[in-house]
Amino acid sequence: FYNAIDLDFGSGGGGGGGGGGGGGSPPVPVPPVPVPPVPVPPVPVPPASCSRVIPLWATCLTEMHCCAPGATCHKVNKWFAHCRPANLTPHPPTPPPTPLPTPLPTPLPPTPIPTPLPPTPVPTPSPPPVPTPPPTATPPPSPGTCSSIIPLWGNCLKAPSCCAPGAGCYKQSKWYAQCLKPGANYWGGEKIG
Repeated sequence: FYNAIDLDFGSGGGGGGGGGGGGGSPPVPVPPVPVPPVPVPPVPVPPASCSRVIPLWATCLTEMHCCAPGATCHKVNKWFAHCRPANLTPHPPTPPPTPLPTPLPTPLPPTPIPTPLPPTPVPTPSPPPVPTPPPTATPPPSPGTCSSIIPLWGNCLKAPSCCAPGAGCYKQSKWYAQCLKPGANYWGGEKIG
């Protein structure tokens, strides 16, 4: 840190050190150093038919001529295209795969000559089958003769009196009945046991 009094801007004269007066030439102004302007990149203006300027690497499939200056729209396939630097060297095309040689077909073994089959014996008639009598339906067990107790929600159609204690057998259809507690007859079936 310097004190302005201690600096000597002039030449000749004046005794040094106390800032005395006399005899020196006035200080020469130092011209300012010119600072070059910072270049501002121009704002790209889209062509009239573009809604915007598309930046690098953004998709340009619908507006292929709207990439930023210095970029071109590169179409990758029918679903994708993007803006990339115009001086980017493309990859060389991938050569088509070399087809593998087709193997020769394996010759088929010779077809054997069929040997004649022995004659089929003539069947001898057998006696007609004896008709079996139709099965007889087993009657439902009578009260007090249940082989087992049917639990709550079980099918009681064949043994309506064998539901667990406190449950009754309610018929839903000609094919199904269920052991239910009183008041749980959701389908409104007839109580059969």
